[in-house]
Amino acid sequence: MDERSFVEGLLAESAIELAPDQHEELIADLELQLKQLFVLNLLDKLPQTEFNNLEDFMRDDPDQDAIIEFVRSHVGAGDAILAESRESFREQFLATQKK
Repeated sequence: MDERSFVEGLLAESAIELAPDQHEELIADLELQLKQLFVLNLLDKLPQTEFNNLEDFMRDDPDQDAIIEFVRSHVGAGDAILAESRESFREQFLATQKK
């Protein structure tokens, strides 16, 4: 499942009602936040020995998707980290909707 599908399901689960343009804007914002959480979680698991390689990689100013792929290739269990990131994001988002 891609980020957009995940976020759309999350919005459906939360039963938020928005105008179509607000809905699209919220989807884009939530997708970005989810990717950022995933990158942070991946970086947290990145072996210390790989940080020099990451530093070299970052010199080319890669986009966020390229960073995710780089770190995933240097961290085992990338899919498990993505699943954990999604579940954490889901719990946090739904908790804010109950307030």
